[in-house]
Amino acid sequence: MHNNIVWTGDDEPQPGRRHQLQKETIMKKLIVVLVAVLPIVGCGQNGTPVAPTALAALDGNYKVSGIVMAHTDEGELPLAGVEVVATSKQDSRSARTGSAGTFVLDRMAAGEWTISAAKHGFLTDARRVSVSESDASMSFELLVDNTLSPERPVPPHGQ
Repeated sequence: MHNNIVWTGDDEPQPGRRHQLQKETIMKKLIVVLVAVLPIVGCGQNGTPVAPTALAALDGNYKVSGIVMAHTDEGELPLAGVEVVATSKQDSRSARTGSAGTFVLDRMAAGEWTISAAKHGFLTDARRVSVSESDASMSFELLVDNTLSPERPVPPHGQ
């Protein structure tokens, strides 16, 4: 059972009550700040100014999707397990291709991005894409890296 203590201001509140009053004051100030900032943070995609705190997140509503094909002596084949990385001046995103060679980079903010596709045994490819007002689609064709030599077996110790 809690006893409510009312402080009239005539004398000092009890030490436990003073601590409670400080916590309540801090919470009230925090609520005021949150109520003022939250509407601003939600702006941005529709042309209204974005608060500096919202710029740190850089999550957008766009996506870049595509396919990565391997160009081999047998022809072109979808390439699974390719690391696809998108980088801009402020952010990066990554995805890995599935068995059909497709990828999706989501939550992309509008702006200029460099998209690269890399897999061991193939030459890396990179392209620039401008993301604005709609999603983007692209394809990569990775060539086999003929400069790689097969790994040599390590000779036994002493030979």
